[in-house]
Amino acid sequence: MKVSVVIPTFNRASLVVETLESALGQSFDDREIIVVDDGSTDDTRERLKPYRDRISYIRQENKGVNAARNQGLAHASGEYIALLDSDDLWKPWLLDLFVGVLDRSPDVGFVYSDFSVLKPDGSLKHNMLKTWYTFENDWDRLFDSSSGLPPELLAKVPEDERADARLFKGDVYHASLYHPAVLPSASLYRRSMTSGERVFNEDDSTCGDWEFFARLSNAHGAAFLDLEAAFNRSHDDAVRLMRLDLSIRLRRQIRFVQRLWKSDAEFMREHGEEVFTVLRELYAGLIKVQLVGGDRAAATATVRELQDLGQRRHDLKLSLLMFAAAIPGSAAVLSSVRRLRDGLAGSG
Repeated sequence: MKVSVVIPTFNRASLVVETLESALGQSFDDREIIVVDDGSTDDTRERLKPYRDRISYIRQENKGVNAARNQGLAHASGEYIALLDSDDLWKPWLLDLFVGVLDRSPDVGFVYSDFSVLKPDGSLKHNMLKTWYTFENDWDRLFDSSSGLPPELLAKVPEDERADARLFKGDVYHASLYHPAVLPSASLYRRSMTSGERVFNEDDSTCGDWEFFARLSNAHGAAFLDLEAAFNRSHDDAVRLMRLDLSIRLRRQIRFVQRLWKSDAEFMREHGEEVFTVLRELYAGLIKVQLVGGDRAAATATVRELQDLGQRRHDLKLSLLMFAAAIPGSAAVLSSVRRLRDGLAGSG
């Protein structure tokens, strides 16, 4: 097959069928669809039974989204890999367009696009990447080059959705220091430019795909389509990554920045102060969460870890948090203030 579509899912029986239907409904049909059930305890297996003749269904014990993605890759045969999370949707022409771009762009590792958020009431929030890109969201400044879409590619997109669609090429490695650059469900990557089947960090569900696209962009570059080809569904189920404890997410992001950019000697020579600025902001967030949570011992340990970086320049907010972590009883005071504030908000 030209494309292998990998759909990891866990306890999303109410969502995964519609996601699968959006993959099956693609105008591009030279593809296989691999659904990896990451140990669901709901009726996901039963919901997918009617589709077994059109998909490869793999079930594993619960190991996390990146382990499920890697399991799908181990069974994939496609030249290109499309990731589709089980709470996202594709427009019918996504694969057709993305394959066309990669076929014409042998110099890049992946193509991705903008996306919209689909709310439960059916309304849409558009151009969501602009809200992600805090580093730079002027595409002409961020990317090295841009061009209009060739007519044969533009024809794949409905006329009312083309707008001023352009194709940009460049590298989002630097920008990824500040934010995720790619919604996995709005991407297609070239399998030959990755290092085997286990390409996603299974120990980090928070930053695993973020890290993957940053590394791939740094090594091979990216192509970006300035149009919305996918929907990210807004919902609040129990397995959303954003429901994970904030202190765990911050800790994972700190480790991510350290293992990728801080260990990149060439990048540090040019952008080292930016790396330390991002780390200081992350540490400040973690110390605050620990103090508000009443865990002064953890906050004190985090301060020591921050000091071990050898950076003495701290802004006022971080300096105050470090000072608070050194004062006995400060965690209890901050925790009480937080409870009082939440109580007042609730009564209002």
